[in-house]
Amino acid sequence: MGGACTPLRIDDRRCTRCGLCVTVCRCGALEALDGGAPRVHAERCVGCGACEEMCPEEAIDCAFAIVWGEGQEPPAPTVSLTQRDTSRR
Repeated sequence: MGGACTPLRIDDRRCTRCGLCVTVCRCGALEALDGGAPRVHAERCVGCGACEEMCPEEAIDCAFAIVWGEGQEPPAPTVSLTQRDTSRR
């Protein structure tokens, strides 16, 4: 079992309710509401950042962090970060 993303945040003061974020969200994590900023369904969000990128008012913050539950550990990296690609020299 993996970690979960912390929910994205929508600044209600900056949001103009244009609906672009709802349209671009491919996982159904945002729901348009009458008269308010979109509702966030955090359990559906995959953290792709498409909504943040699309928002013309910069009202969305997708500063995600992975939260691991007690007894869980992140998976081991598949590539060492210290390996250097010397083939392009």
